[in-house]
Amino acid sequence: MENPGEKESCLELTVRVLNINHGRNQELMAGCRKLEEYSCFVAKLKEYQKKYGSTKEAVDASVSYCIGHGILTDILIPLSAEVKKMLLTEYNEKKVMAWLKKEAREEGRIEGGNQKVISLVRKKVTKGKSPEEIAEMLEEDIALIREICDILKHHPEWSDSRVYEELKTVKQ
Repeated sequence: MENPGEKESCLELTVRVLNINHGRNQELMAGCRKLEEYSCFVAKLKEYQKKYGSTKEAVDASVSYCIGHGILTDILIPLSAEVKKMLLTEYNEKKVMAWLKKEAREEGRIEGGNQKVISLVRKKVTKGKSPEEIAEMLEEDIALIREICDILKHHPEWSDSRVYEELKTVKQ
């Protein structure tokens, strides 16, 4: 991609992506035993995750299976506790990230709804409606509507987003 004002690149890179999922890319796997073992370990982990549903059980079963079948034993025997901890942390991180995304979406919906109320209050105030009338029309809490009206009275130039931010600080 070219962007105006940027210097031309001196390096062009082509990357070859290889599929290292178990059962794929046999030629590559034949040339690297450790990669083949890793591929098998990951496949077992996925299989047991589906079977058990519990990440901890899946990790424990995968490590046990691989040790029992001579897969990655030079790593799994002396470092099994560290490997398990690392895998559980990675899976937990994914769960936490998914939860955070869900929470952020919910917060966005709430914020959007509140900004819509602020926008409607602004329109009603412009038409000369009282906070009580606005609260009744919008079926909103009178205390909230009064607070919005007060902020708009003192700062009519503020955007709905800025009014919302101020409203949050007032509520705290």
